[in-house]
Amino acid sequence: MVEAGKGKPRGAGLIFSITSVLVFLVFVPFRWEYVIYCGLFLLEMLSGYLDDRSAVSWSAACVIMGYR
Repeated sequence: MVEAGKGKPRGAGLIFSITSVLVFLVFVPFRWEYVIYCGLFLLEMLSGYLDDRSAVSWSAACVIMGYR
């Protein structure tokens, strides 16, 4: 499975997410609720990016460790 992803670009979604959050925060009226949503959105994107970069898929690691 790792071999299938070799050489494929990663990080485009991370760049898109950061750009989207910056644009959102510039053009939408400020509310702390929106800042929290944007922070959670970036954390979710970061977890996907780190999962893609890891040697073992996080879902496979959870199965190995006994989580379902």
